[in-house]
Amino acid sequence: MQQLGSVETIEERITIFFKHIKIDKELFTIEKQIALLSTFLKLIEMDDIGEPPEVIKTVDGKYNKPTQLLKMPFKFFIELLNVELTDDLKYFHAIPAIMYRKDWSKPYSDEEYLAGQELFYKEQFRYALWAMKVFDNLVVTLKENYPILYKGGSSEQESGRRMYSVLRRVSNGDITKMEAVEKLELWRVMSWLEQEEIEYINQKNKG
Repeated sequence: MQQLGSVETIEERITIFFKHIKIDKELFTIEKQIALLSTFLKLIEMDDIGEPPEVIKTVDGKYNKPTQLLKMPFKFFIELLNVELTDDLKYFHAIPAIMYRKDWSKPYSDEEYLAGQELFYKEQFRYALWAMKVFDNLVVTLKENYPILYKGGSSEQESGRRMYSVLRRVSNGDITKMEAVEKLELWRVMSWLEQEEIEYINQKNKG
């Protein structure tokens, strides 16, 4: 169903939708086709799909979510924040490509990420919804553990662009060290940012 977001016209979306549910769209008027598609999308928003499973089964085998969210490598968090999430679901398949992997002991790979996107683009849509829940849980965990950094609910700390800036700062602008920083567990980077923010506030208050 991620394919619904990859096309531009309502006619193309209707064709994909009816192909997915294996019903001849010609049995309905165009008005009813649109109404059925609209109802389907609304039901997706309302549906409680339950908690994300630890493992999901795909045509390419089993994929696992991280056992401890704050221990995922920093690079994955950067890529998560760079996914453009829009109402048309266009890039939702990128989230499970990041949040579910065959082997979390392996380092980040662009090739694996792209292959995952191709896989989950064709897989069950609930996989993307589960992955979004994992992502939401991660953001909640970050806000609970780093209240100073996330004070006021600011989205600044949740932007991929800011995280790339953080990457440069932590590595002191040394490109040869950036890969090592990308491999750091997320909690280490966020703890460093939290401490930096505390020190900045203290210095500001002194001034």
